[in-house]
Amino acid sequence: DKKNRCGLDFSKAVVILDDSYIDYSKSPHIRKIEFDALRGKDFRIKQLMIKYINDYKNAKKNMNDDINRTLYEKSTLKYFEEYIFKKSGELSIRKMKPDDIQAVCIIEKQSFSNPWSEDSFEYAINCDSDHCIVAECDGQIAGYALLRCSFEVADLMNIAVDPSHRNKGIGSRLMDNLIESGNSQGITDIFLEVRTGNTPAIVLYERKGFKQESVRKDYYSNPTEDALIMCRRCKDIG
Repeated sequence: DKKNRCGLDFSKAVVILDDSYIDYSKSPHIRKIEFDALRGKDFRIKQLMIKYINDYKNAKKNMNDDINRTLYEKSTLKYFEEYIFKKSGELSIRKMKPDDIQAVCIIEKQSFSNPWSEDSFEYAINCDSDHCIVAECDGQIAGYALLRCSFEVADLMNIAVDPSHRNKGIGSRLMDNLIESGNSQGITDIFLEVRTGNTPAIVLYERKGFKQESVRKDYYSNPTEDALIMCRRCKDIG
């Protein structure tokens, strides 16, 4: 059944639920997703879909260059991130506490082949130069991130989201918090390393203003892979 009880034809609707999968090099391509879990559940999804479709019709008239298409895709994303946050329960971003470390390490082991130890996180939350945060959803740790500052430069040391909470925009929220924290401390440049094959993460970082700087050969192990060095220079963003 291609139509829900609200009378909306989802087979003709294309939406964004996770910016990690947007390929801006193929604009105006936007990832299609199945709405099996959302069809007919509430009126808000109908409102958002109608707004999307109307905006899409209007935007098509001005989609003559990649810049217009990219701006349109980003603005569309905001509608659905807002919806996903509400569907996912109450989400809050706060400082990491010692009691969070055990849950954080579980996510860490699920996300990385060479995970940090509990001692590493304990050191970080007690270090004045480190900004450690968690995303909490309905009382559970859904993700975390860590920014290490040194004078006017910072490094994104770690960021991960619980597998059961991915594709909900939580990583984007964590990144926004770290960037805001860096700005408040006068940070001018934020660096990070990411596996060259981790396309979803790379696209997210690019959307947050990071640009590719260089490649570090065979930086990662298990499996061996190059690292892409990226930087967000605040003076270039404004």
